[in-house]
Amino acid sequence: MAEIGEWTREIHDRLGPLIGTAFGIEEVGGKIVQAELFDGGYPGLLPLWKGRRTTVCLEATPGLAPAKWPAVLTAEGQALSLAADAGTALPRFLLKRVLSDNSTAALSLAESWDELSEDALAVQEALGGSSVSLLAAVNASSDATDRDELGDRGDRESFERAHSRVSRRIDPSAGFGHFADCLDELVTEAGACDLAMELEAPWRRQAVRWRAISSSVYLGERAMTDDELALIIEPDAGIDSALPQEPSWGANPWGAFGQAQLSGMAGDRQFAPSPADPLLQSLLAAMNEGGMGYLGYAHAEAAASLDETGEPERAWRALQSSAWWGARNAGKTPPAILQGCRLIAERHGWDEICSMLDWLGKAPSQ
Repeated sequence: MAEIGEWTREIHDRLGPLIGTAFGIEEVGGKIVQAELFDGGYPGLLPLWKGRRTTVCLEATPGLAPAKWPAVLTAEGQALSLAADAGTALPRFLLKRVLSDNSTAALSLAESWDELSEDALAVQEALGGSSVSLLAAVNASSDATDRDELGDRGDRESFERAHSRVSRRIDPSAGFGHFADCLDELVTEAGACDLAMELEAPWRRQAVRWRAISSSVYLGERAMTDDELALIIEPDAGIDSALPQEPSWGANPWGAFGQAQLSGMAGDRQFAPSPADPLLQSLLAAMNEGGMGYLGYAHAEAAASLDETGEPERAWRALQSSAWWGARNAGKTPPAILQGCRLIAERHGWDEICSMLDWLGKAPSQ
């Protein structure tokens, strides 16, 4: 694979012809957009493009090539898991931000496809995705039943069913299928997604957090397990932290207030047995003391401890939480956290992440 700066530039170049079209893309995610993300609490995100109100980014993940990094949708200081990898990011974006709740935009996409198909397929190829995945979203725009059901949030049953159906066509993998089954359970209240912790990343994070806010776990009727608690409060704060309390396939990043949700779940845990892990105990205590004004210091300390004890991947994700909390309540990601991200990536030979940070010019090596 090409060096990450070259690969990202190729994607941006191929996106050019789609800007301002029915694809809903308004601009590419260059260094100015990245600087906004860095300052806004997301030093581990690589922006690909911006749409109306949202930015599509890849979530830097140690040990994976960038094309395998999960995609997220960011807006207003919050983020939502969008796709398992770069290859399904574009069709998932079309479903979430063009077809969903907007049958007029969906029809426009269908009518524009012949003109835009060559350019769109070139973008999909650069992202490492298949034409089948992209066509699953485009075909939904031209199918009257799919288009009408996706576009009518007022008919909740049909709306949710259509999103589940088209989502499974876009990503037919077994891993996504298990998540889709889980989300269908939560949406229809047919079950509580008891297998959430067994899902693959990034869907495990979203399912566990959604399950916590929409079920008896959140209401304090059943104690959260330590593993669930760890996944909710330790890593990746600001991603899947602002989910609406009513689960929906049509959720957007701004569905709720992430600080309130995370603080609320940490506060609820005060009334259950203390977690066995001392690190979780310290995070819980710091979050309960700081409330929605928590600055993320305990997460930075946890990251240092985890790195020293041989858990660098977990440390990386705790650093992302520290950055997000710091930016929410101090106005900007602390420079020390940005430098810490670069140092931990360099120490553990995460070359792609080092290349991303170097290319973006925000966290120089010491």
